[in-house]
Amino acid sequence: MTDPTARIVRDNFKGRVPLTPAEFASAFLASGAAIENRMDMDSYRNEFVGKPERALAYRQSVTAEHATTARKGSSYTISIPMQTRAVMLRRLQILRGNLATELTVVM
Repeated sequence: MTDPTARIVRDNFKGRVPLTPAEFASAFLASGAAIENRMDMDSYRNEFVGKPERALAYRQSVTAEHATTARKGSSYTISIPMQTRAVMLRRLQILRGNLATELTVVM
C-alpha cells in the first residue's frame, strides 16, 4: 500500500518500513522475492520465447483438439450441438448419481 494516509506504521517499525512508492519499489527490487521472480521470468524466456518449434507444436495441438464437426474458423473446440449433448449428458449423470436430492429440490 503506497498511500501514506491509509497506512499506520507501528512505533517499533518506524524507520524500517518504506513510506513512499519509490521506497516500496526499491525495497521490492532488493528483496528475495524480486530476485526469484526475475530468475523465473528469465527461465521462461529462455525456454519458450523465440522458439518456432514450440509455436508449431502448440498450433498442431490446437488443431488436434478441434473437433472435425466444428467449423475450421471457430474458436470453440467442439460444435454447439456437441456442447449441448455434453451438458445434457452431464445433467443426466448428476440426476442418476443424486436422485433423492434432485427429487426433493423439484418438489
